[in-house]
Amino acid sequence: MSEDQKPSLLIENLWVIENQSKLCVFEANYSDFTKDRISKDMVGSFLAALLTFAKESFTDEIQFIKFSNRKIVFKFSKHLLFVIAFSDKDINKDHHIKEISNEIVERFNEKFITIFENNNWNGNTTIFESFSEDLKEIVKREPLTIKFIEFLDIKEHFKKFESFIKKRKKHIIKNKEKIEQIYANLKKNIGSKVNNSEFFDPKYSSYNRFLR
Repeated sequence: MSEDQKPSLLIENLWVIENQSKLCVFEANYSDFTKDRISKDMVGSFLAALLTFAKESFTDEIQFIKFSNRKIVFKFSKHLLFVIAFSDKDINKDHHIKEISNEIVERFNEKFITIFENNNWNGNTTIFESFSEDLKEIVKREPLTIKFIEFLDIKEHFKKFESFIKKRKKHIIKNKEKIEQIYANLKKNIGSKVNNSEFFDPKYSSYNRFLR
């Protein structure tokens, strides 16, 4: 594989989010994704969604979301969420992408994990700036000077996403009550003709499974 084909050169963005505060503690960008009509708000909401479902939906293995021309790799640790965007031009680079992602996570944790383990972090993100040199060794590129997440309030996106989920839950509960009423009326009107199998019983419906 030639130098310009190395997957490290296909890294487009890196964000490191502290789980509890939802603050972006480190950011590096090698591509301006807004040129692809991806807004900063969209990225903020995306990260908020990941943080919302982190504990319930994902393991500690590398996961990813595939888009048409990029792959968003993310990995959760005890204190941090790492989000790494790769240009997905070659589907055969998955193994190398995993290696590079792991190296970034391991190098960052080696350098800073004790700060979080000892509860010594006071919200100052400048202490993580030295990781730029480590990243340069891994990626072998200079990042752009632009910042996308630095001035975004991830906590605000988190609140908006949480509010959206609550509204959807209320809507689902309301619809569930309507279905149960329809079912009750149906049983009352046609009695024994109603099949009393689990398929028709609202207590086995997808609404209840969602609300558990």
